Amino acid sequence: MTPKTLLLKNEIGKSTEKIQEKLKVHKGEKIIEIHRIRSIKEIPFVIHLAFLPFEKCRSVLDADLENISLTSYIETVLGVSIAYAEETVLVLPAEQQEARLLDIKKGFPVLVKEGISYDRNNIPIRYSIAKYRSDIARLKTTHKKEF
Repeated sequence: MTPKTLLLKNEIGKSTEKIQEKLKVHKGEKIIEIHRIRSIKEIPFVIHLAFLPFEKCRSVLDADLENISLTSYIETVLGVSIAYAEETVLVLPAEQQEARLLDIKKGFPVLVKEGISYDRNNIPIRYSIAKYRSDIARLKTTHKKEF
């Protein structure tokens, strides 16, 4: 099944203290804020929020993020190889707006994956938060040992 992506927001935003900390940007520095919803068979299953440093990623404002993945855009168009990501997963009750967007009841459990993607120089390129419906999505992790 191929997910369908609906772009809700792709614009210049203001960085909060948390975003500044995650992306290692200075107070007042511009960021790009992207909000998308992904659906399968017309059923929304994830809200995806992404924050990028404006200076490195300004062309993403013109990207067709409903038909190309953000990771692909970063790597192929911007020429930034994502070397690794640090991610945390937890379960939280859906807030009102999340419940509305995911077509679930307020308080329904959502899987929240928060992560930072780094380039080969250990510089953060993307801070993201994904909120998945727990009745549909399953998160799988794989750990490989480097030889």
